[in-house]
Amino acid sequence: MPVEIEVAKRRISGEDWPIEVEKIYRSIKPKAESLHYRVVEKEQEFKSEKYGGLNRFSFICEKTIDELAKNQIEIECGFSKIRQREGEKKNIGDIQIKVVGTLIFDPKNHWGKTKFGRMLYHFYSKFLAKEKIKKKYIEPLGIETNKIYDAIKEVTDLYQ
Repeated sequence: MPVEIEVAKRRISGEDWPIEVEKIYRSIKPKAESLHYRVVEKEQEFKSEKYGGLNRFSFICEKTIDELAKNQIEIECGFSKIRQREGEKKNIGDIQIKVVGTLIFDPKNHWGKTKFGRMLYHFYSKFLAKEKIKKKYIEPLGIETNKIYDAIKEVTDLYQ
């Protein structure tokens, strides 16, 4: 019985924002891989609509820390009403990006097979190793989630 804890959740949203979808798409995988995550593209959608183009894609980034825990960062990007600006390279449109860092305890269900194992796991995680879990798993995942979020913000020119 894996236990999931949402550690960090960051969002970027805006209307009529200058965007380069391909640049954002290409920046996510190298940043996650530099943090030693295995990156899988979950979904991709491109289509034209009445008021401009629609692009959506999402990634799942996973990293196994040890037998007790693994990190998962899910990145969902959505761009709508994309249209070409006259005389410029960048398109403009609405942007919605969500970056969620989740810590998954006991991903292989070693502790959850029996009631006694679940009780031992609960006792261990809540009382004996609470600070160790926070320092070893939760804080690094929050930092790594923020690094990926900052890389996306940098590409979208939100630091200007």
